[in-house]
Amino acid sequence: MPRLIPWCFGAGVILFHLFPRTPAPGCALLLLVLALIALRVRAMRWLLPCLLGLAWVWLRVEMRLAERWPTVQTGRTVVIEGVMRAPAKPLGPSVQCLLDVDRVDGEEQSLRARIAWYEPTAIPQAGERWRLHARLRAPRGFANPGGFDYEGWLFREGVAATGYVVADPRNARIGVAGGRYLLLRTRTEIARRLEAIAGPSPRAGIVSALAVGLTDGVTDRDWEIFRATGTSHLISISGLHIALVAGGVAWCVRRGWGRVPALLPRLAPIDAAALAGLAAAALYALLAGFAIPTLRALIMLAVVLGRTALRREGPGEAALAQAFAAVLLVDPFAPLFPGFWLSFLAVAALMIGMLGGARGLVAQLRTQWAVTLLAAPVTLAIFQSLSLIAPLVNLLLIPLYSFAVVPEALLAVPLLALSDDLAALPLSVAMSALDVTWPALERAAALPVALWQAGPRPLWVLAGAQLGLLLWVAPRGLPQRWLALPLLLPLLAWRPGVPPDGAYELAVLDVGQGLAVVVRTAHHALVYDAGPSFRSGGDAGHLAVAPFLAERGVRALDAMIISHDDDDHSGGARSVAEHVPVVQRLTGGRREGVHCVAGRRWRWDGVEFEVLHPQRDQWWSDNDGSCVLRVSGAGGSTLLTGDIEQTAERALIDSGAWLASDIVVAPHHGSNSSSSAALVARTHPRYVVFSSGYGNRWGFPRPTVVERWRVAGAHTLSTADSGAVIFAVDPRRGVLPPYEHRRDGRRYWTAP
Repeated sequence: MPRLIPWCFGAGVILFHLFPRTPAPGCALLLLVLALIALRVRAMRWLLPCLLGLAWVWLRVEMRLAERWPTVQTGRTVVIEGVMRAPAKPLGPSVQCLLDVDRVDGEEQSLRARIAWYEPTAIPQAGERWRLHARLRAPRGFANPGGFDYEGWLFREGVAATGYVVADPRNARIGVAGGRYLLLRTRTEIARRLEAIAGPSPRAGIVSALAVGLTDGVTDRDWEIFRATGTSHLISISGLHIALVAGGVAWCVRRGWGRVPALLPRLAPIDAAALAGLAAAALYALLAGFAIPTLRALIMLAVVLGRTALRREGPGEAALAQAFAAVLLVDPFAPLFPGFWLSFLAVAALMIGMLGGARGLVAQLRTQWAVTLLAAPVTLAIFQSLSLIAPLVNLLLIPLYSFAVVPEALLAVPLLALSDDLAALPLSVAMSALDVTWPALERAAALPVALWQAGPRPLWVLAGAQLGLLLWVAPRGLPQRWLALPLLLPLLAWRPGVPPDGAYELAVLDVGQGLAVVVRTAHHALVYDAGPSFRSGGDAGHLAVAPFLAERGVRALDAMIISHDDDDHSGGARSVAEHVPVVQRLTGGRREGVHCVAGRRWRWDGVEFEVLHPQRDQWWSDNDGSCVLRVSGAGGSTLLTGDIEQTAERALIDSGAWLASDIVVAPHHGSNSSSSAALVARTHPRYVVFSSGYGNRWGFPRPTVVERWRVAGAHTLSTADSGAVIFAVDPRRGVLPPYEHRRDGRRYWTAP
């Protein structure tokens, strides 16, 4: 039983993170009752640490959620004061600031805010104290299957508000923070000096990332190369770097301790080495700002060295279990970070590799192979891709970085206190090693076989594969090893489901204030509009549409229709085309492609598609010239209307086109200039979907418009509230109740 306590505690913590919602307060009584039963029933004692873990993370989650900016304060300009947690990062025409706020409108209030500042008067630096006029809102992002969970990322990072700085002459830097921010300023200055000494080399940012954990100088292209070659762990300060520092210092102390006889009676060499190694690792972690991966690695090391100092012999599994529980006790949010899983799987792989009895290069190859295999399901879950060349590349690069890059980068830091010229000596060695190997790394990343783009897999498939790979790399002789193959088969054979013949799937994606719709039949796919582009430089095609297509297994588009030229409908079109090939393009505007003309029709897998508007040789304003498409099958029909307004709606009705539809994507996001009573009466849908941004400045959809559709008997939905709205239209069952991602795919941090 004692050996199970750490694992049971960890299981309770992890279980909570699977909940779609935080439990109701009354569930605390249930936990207490279960704890009392476990105390009385000996066979249920294992349940106690599990309940303790669950209660611990529940408390911490409720505390973090309580810090969120209140929704009622959205849109109001407030005066905030706080300290910059990091240097401001350029992002398009703005800089992104991460601020530890401690005063709001002159009153004490503690929260972390991520805010954009357009046309700043100065670039804020880490550790500076600022007073800013800003508009804040509770964290909220797009909610789409396959898309990046922005709300989850903000929650993990402890960000309680997002927003932007309002232009005001009173926005000003009001001082420099001390205390814990002194370390942040010191690290920033060290990184600046190291990069200055390294000169114009594009790899200068990698050295400062290794030395002090600041990755601002590592470019997006660099990260792509590391990802394709499976070497990102070499740059992010974590277990490998902590172990190198601790191991190097411990080895030196143990070798030298016995040479000083006066020290031997006071402390055994092995104890002195363990303490010195732990102290060196703690100092390195401090230099890296106690980032979460660094802190996690330090805790694991402390457990292992503590067992050594206490002469706690036993299986490595016991040390791993204790480290597992210790990490979760200090940071119950750790399971939300991919590095948590990768760290423990890597340690497990090292332990398994040592059980094989091999030595030398064979042992290295076996261990690296085990690490790569065990990390594969987690990597697939995060990136939907897997580096196939990672074992070989890591086999070559880990020794190189361990001896010719990391120690030299670290040695340069204390030498900075003496002279930049002295620091330049070890730094030049590290830079030379990086510059020499980088071209080969680039060529490896460019290999067609370097990266396997697998697409997302369900949790049950990944969990089964993880167990199967554990059995696969286990030592020979384990009776259950034969189970590895059947557990791995779903990972390789799994394919996303597709609609049957005659059916179709309609997905109105959450793209903010814009429109993007995906229609899938049994063997074809169509995108109708691709959402907006953003001032930050990104667009909805990259952030929402392409990830959804990947999640659904769509490798090519048979057609992409851009209803008209407005950016909120066309801004993401280029990004979609860059991610998947497009066979044919139709447009209601003046963009490249075949022009939409009423009467154009085609049939895919038993589903009819027909363009209803505009008529040939008609001239319309931008909105009224939108391409109107009707999709119909045996189970039901859908009308996609773009941004047409009442003039075009009247022309559409007068054309005599059949408009009755089960689903209508409301014209012009629900504006007062559209959704006329005549169109509502003619279409008479069961469902109406408004694609609009949360809290948009136009107030779309307008309440009078929503009420007009409701009075006509339609069930109304908005992407602002529901996230992606997805309908399955089946020939036998008709239009099924829609999937709403913000409701049906929610996690406990998802905004309501």
